[in-house]
Amino acid sequence: MSRLFIIFSFFHIFLFCNNLNAINIATINTDYILEKSNHFSLFLNELASMKTNYENKLKNEEKALLAKQKEIENSKLLLSEEEISQIVNKYNIDVNNFQKKINNINENINNNIELNRNLILKEIVSIVKVISQEKKYDLILDQNNYFISSDNIDISSLIVNNLNKQIINLNISPL
Repeated sequence: MSRLFIIFSFFHIFLFCNNLNAINIATINTDYILEKSNHFSLFLNELASMKTNYENKLKNEEKALLAKQKEIENSKLLLSEEEISQIVNKYNIDVNNFQKKINNINENINNNIELNRNLILKEIVSIVKVISQEKKYDLILDQNNYFISSDNIDISSLIVNNLNKQIINLNISPL
């Protein structure tokens, strides 16, 4: 709905404006800005390191589960049906708990990315507002609201420069 409104407004400005040269337009590419943001890059590196630590711990647990599975297979000839059933039930509980740990870690990583991405986007909005007032832009579009634009009107690099000058505290919430 809002995207349609923006597009409609954009064309309305062009159709009903007598002097097209009076409209000062700029574009931004938020994906590029996030990619070039020092703060977000550091955060992603730190998050990747945390993820690697979790993966290493999970590999050890996975090895233990595989060893248990092999042990169950080897003991089928020696144990009664009831004993095997108890061991398999315990093994299945351990596998479910392991899967829950994996899901919690993945959810935590995704939540951290989303939370910190939103913090950076708020900073970007603040910077865009200042630049818009300084340069007297009438309209600023992001990459989702235009098909192609000239490099002359893309202010993404200017935003990256301003963003990297900011002090932004991005945090990783531990599991």
